[in-house]
Amino acid sequence: MRLFSLIFLTWFLNGMTVKAQRYDEKDFILYSTRNGLSDNRITSLNQNESGYLWIGTNKGLNRFDGLNFLQFYSDSNRNSLPNDYVRQLKKLGIDKLGASSPTGLHIIDPRTLEQRNIIVPPGPLQEQNRESSILGMAGDERGNIFLLTGSGFYHFNDKGELAFRYDHYKKNESKAYIPFGRSDGIIKPEHGVFLLATTAGPYIYYVGKKALHPVGEKDDPLYRQIAPPGGLVHFMHCNNNSFSVIQEGAKGMAWFDLAQRKKYKIETTLTGLENLFDWRSRLTLLDDTTFIINASKKGFYLLRHNKMAGSYTILPKPFLTNFRCVAILLDKHNRLWIGTDRGLLQEKKNKGNVERIAISTDTDAISSNLNVRMI
Repeated sequence: MRLFSLIFLTWFLNGMTVKAQRYDEKDFILYSTRNGLSDNRITSLNQNESGYLWIGTNKGLNRFDGLNFLQFYSDSNRNSLPNDYVRQLKKLGIDKLGASSPTGLHIIDPRTLEQRNIIVPPGPLQEQNRESSILGMAGDERGNIFLLTGSGFYHFNDKGELAFRYDHYKKNESKAYIPFGRSDGIIKPEHGVFLLATTAGPYIYYVGKKALHPVGEKDDPLYRQIAPPGGLVHFMHCNNNSFSVIQEGAKGMAWFDLAQRKKYKIETTLTGLENLFDWRSRLTLLDDTTFIINASKKGFYLLRHNKMAGSYTILPKPFLTNFRCVAILLDKHNRLWIGTDRGLLQEKKNKGNVERIAISTDTDAISSNLNVRMI
């Protein structure tokens, strides 16, 4: 029996595509402050329709065109960043990129670079640093903006006017030191519906009714499976008709299929999950069956969706364990960008996800029943 070595990126055999996936440091370019990045401690990544990469850091916002970094900081201009520390970047509309901070929401038009801020008006708590400490944000097709903060939940209309407010804490309340919102704690699973991750358990907001309450018996049965009343969770993703959650202490992770109205447990053979994943862990789509989940401390793992078995499994092999992988983005050219504690990693364009395998040339061996292990 003759053997030959096949070196491949993608192999098509009897209608089956096999991909070799491997992520080594040598497959990435590292950008840092030496290259013009405002800070090496990256917090968030986003890409607008024109292809610009936006990078939030502990000290400033950056736009990268592939060659140069354009930096944005907080200064005396009232429309500049309210704070140099950018917690999160999120698209709030076609012409709105939101940058959340501990002292307000910054909105920038990626096309014109026009900027403005939204600050939550003082409420009963009378503590601006909590009321405008943005922990979650979202937008909708009508131009509404929704903010989850340390003190409550706030809905602004397309004119920037406060349309609904919920102040979870009152002045001098003993537990007011505990932030109400949780990190990246707003998702939009369906039209007109927002789910909130809070320290008081999951909440739900119906935009049309301007109604906010803890998820309960009158709500969709699927949403009631997120957590028991008062249960603490974080959202890991929300797109492609699905969302996922991780329980406090990584006691469990679950995938919610909105089309099937079904909950799936995310499985893994890994142990000590409380030391591997937490509120910082997010899922990033690579293809229709593969996701990246970043670890809380170092590196990331792959999550596989087996469509035939209906299962979701985190594979045990870690990648890039010399970096804290805080934010991960797959760009319009299917190239991976990773925001780390040491700068920005860019996947090389002609990276060789190469694996050497041996395949028999006997015709009986090359058949529709041949199984090749996914790497």
